[in-house]
Amino acid sequence: MHQWGWTLLRHHLAFAAALLVQPLAFAQAPYQPPRTAEGRVDFGGIWGTAFLTPLERPEGVKDLVVHPDGARKFSDEFRSHVPAVIDPDFQVSDVRALASVRGELRSSMVVTPADGQIPYTEKGLKLAVRYFELEETAFDNPEERPTSERCLAGIGQAPIRQLPAFIPSLIVQTPTELVIATEDVGSLRIVRLDGRPPPLHPTFEGWSAGRWDGDTLVIETTHSRPDDLFRSHLGRSILVEPDSKVIERLTRISATELLYQFTVEDTDLYAAPWLAEYVFTLSDKPFYEYACHEANYAMTNMLVAGRMGKQPKPKTK
Repeated sequence: MHQWGWTLLRHHLAFAAALLVQPLAFAQAPYQPPRTAEGRVDFGGIWGTAFLTPLERPEGVKDLVVHPDGARKFSDEFRSHVPAVIDPDFQVSDVRALASVRGELRSSMVVTPADGQIPYTEKGLKLAVRYFELEETAFDNPEERPTSERCLAGIGQAPIRQLPAFIPSLIVQTPTELVIATEDVGSLRIVRLDGRPPPLHPTFEGWSAGRWDGDTLVIETTHSRPDDLFRSHLGRSILVEPDSKVIERLTRISATELLYQFTVEDTDLYAAPWLAEYVFTLSDKPFYEYACHEANYAMTNMLVAGRMGKQPKPKTK
């Protein structure tokens, strides 16, 4: 072959090799999250999400991952069970999407066990059933209502739960503390990063201590109040006792995504530790104060109606 022919061939081969190598190099480049002055991953910002995926996998659904073709059917089936009268946020938001984790649509937040169900012990199951019954039938005693209805604690407690509405969480980070404020009842949590010992008395938010596992922040929360056993949301309740341990993991997986994973451990309430996960998205929406007590007319109206319902009906002639 003539010299210019060899030169042209080499150029073609080099160009082809570049086309093959460049995508591989791009695909293998790990995401580099923003960092604080101390070199730690920066979680600061307003984060939120809104999806229909429930905590536990619905009956009849076997797989964790939902094929895109079946996502519409899953959404329609879920929404068909929504009662006519419900929290207006659900209806106004009109959420129809499923939770997406690393590109996978999910049928449940629970990942482990593989069946997507909370592995209650016999005691735990009885408590969960009892709480559901109270939530559906007990309307005349404030002490039997969820703490969220009494403006005492909300979905920002560990673990952070989700409803089918956008409820933002503001994260502020310093070298010794990370603060998570959820736009909901109470829900101002201070995660101590300096190894301080927990207090003697439990609180509604518990005691959260953080440690770093590489670029993942691991948060262990203990010392919850003994009179705040239930973490309510859509479906069966999460149970948390003073000796329970909730382990949360925060990992930035892209410029706009924060992977949130939590494990609940308590041998008294659960047959085994269980794991759930979903993704927060960085938001440009504002964060507002949640002044619950100032407009909690629902509690007054509920108690009045509940007590009227228990009064004996007047006898008719």
